Amino acid sequence: MTPFEFGIVLHYYTSCADHPSLGCPIWDETVRSLSVSGLIGVIRERGDKEIIVTDKGKAWIEHAINTPLPEMKWIIPERSA
Repeated sequence: MTPFEFGIVLHYYTSCADHPSLGCPIWDETVRSLSVSGLIGVIRERGDKEIIVTDKGKAWIEHAINTPLPEMKWIIPERSA
């Protein structure tokens, strides 16, 4: 999963507006890949495409945003006697 792909799924999770990168050279291939993986769905209405996040995509995004940030902890090794 690339940051670009993650950004597309996250965008459509939070918005129904067109993605800012719509129409860029890798757009169609990326959307097709996300659709095949089951993270998004593409609905056609009168020639227009509407992209929706599937239940699988919603579960994946919710898991990602609920994952706590890593924390750095200092550990002092125990001395062996």
